[in-house]
Amino acid sequence: MNAAQLLFYLILGIAAAAFVIGAIRAGRRSRELRWPTPLESVIGFVVAFFDTLGIGSFAPTTAIFKLRRMVPDQLIPGTLNVGLTPAALTESLIFVTAIIVDPVLLVTVVVSAAAGAWLGAGVVARLPRRAIQITMGIALLIAGSVFTAVNLGALPGGGVAMNLVGWKFGLAVGINFVLGALMSAGIGLYAPCMITLALLGMHPLAAFPIMMGACALLQPVASLRFFQTGAFAWGPSLGLAFGGVVGVFIAAYVVKSLPLIALRWLVIVVIAYAAFAMLRSAARRDDVIPALRKAVLEDVPALESLIARSARELSTQDYRPSQVEGALRGAFGVDSQLLADQTYFVAEQNGSIVGCGGWSFRSTLFGGDARSGRDASLLDPAIHAAKIRAFFVDPSHARRGIGSLLLDRCEREARAHGFLHAELMATLPGVKLYAAHGYVGTERVSFEVGPDETIEFIPMRKPLT
Repeated sequence: MNAAQLLFYLILGIAAAAFVIGAIRAGRRSRELRWPTPLESVIGFVVAFFDTLGIGSFAPTTAIFKLRRMVPDQLIPGTLNVGLTPAALTESLIFVTAIIVDPVLLVTVVVSAAAGAWLGAGVVARLPRRAIQITMGIALLIAGSVFTAVNLGALPGGGVAMNLVGWKFGLAVGINFVLGALMSAGIGLYAPCMITLALLGMHPLAAFPIMMGACALLQPVASLRFFQTGAFAWGPSLGLAFGGVVGVFIAAYVVKSLPLIALRWLVIVVIAYAAFAMLRSAARRDDVIPALRKAVLEDVPALESLIARSARELSTQDYRPSQVEGALRGAFGVDSQLLADQTYFVAEQNGSIVGCGGWSFRSTLFGGDARSGRDASLLDPAIHAAKIRAFFVDPSHARRGIGSLLLDRCEREARAHGFLHAELMATLPGVKLYAAHGYVGTERVSFEVGPDETIEFIPMRKPLT
């Protein structure tokens, strides 16, 4: 084993350890952690099995999730990266048996791809559902085109170079940074990376460990971001992980080969349909970005109705019905002071209010008009943090970027008023939204919402600079 192999395995070991630690920590924080269903594990087995034989895994998995509506569109990129990481690490350990490529090129390209994945995952976690649908639809079309070109023999087979120097070195590093970022959005890296290195004249034996190392490292790196934001589905991810590792071993040591050309044509048909379905969903009228305006007193009845629907329907995984009903009598509700200060906004779509949220330059951190103990004293922007207040989204419009749209507006206005920090009291269902935008939480706190009934919130804070 040469020095390059030792370095390769060391990097993989660090990435794997970070992935496991990140998964454990995310699981302890999450209220959505669950074991996978048998079907989810079977899907993991199948896609990793064919990936090991050369079919690829991101595009087929996306197609399956979309066709069976197993994972919300906006959670697919995170689910792919988190769930398929164990299979990618396993494949690398099995297949990278010799490394004859320049160690400097190997490490530089792999680290560049991982850096792109880290930044890309942060961006993807903040994207609204429609943007992710468009990105995934395009990604599927690209994957289908690559598969078609492979089957037709239209892709380059590679050169004879075992190293890259000069502008080719820089180009390989830069392109793999972009590919790492795109992988966070669900665009697989295997084929584009191999094609790029082949076009630059590299021998396939030299290009293979670069491709495998980039994928095996950037997926855990991207997963760390998705663990932070929670923008992935636990059950399907665990199914891909458990079933995927088994699929890799079966394909590598038992089956070893299949008629891949026929299988690729079948995959192309499935991917094309899934791409059409994804883009069709993105084009639906109800995904049009809503307009924001300041709330007025005439909106109060509609706001009260929306807040009640949002709390009752979107909190079922985190709160008991008795907790929600208790909170609706004070902790959740319209704060008329925010309307009077003109710091509360509504998101309107087709004439209906589909979301609301605001900020405040007063001391009250949460609660509607019915909550006692509110403090209307003014804050000093140089000392105090602006308060992010009362965010609710209509259940029929959840996970479409409305919360992000409102939060961005509130932060911009607070910043314009001289505030350097923002803080809020997050409901448990709302933690993902705020974490995706850089808010950091502390320990949970409990508040009484009725006789012998409490509800838990998480204080969160972020700098606005």
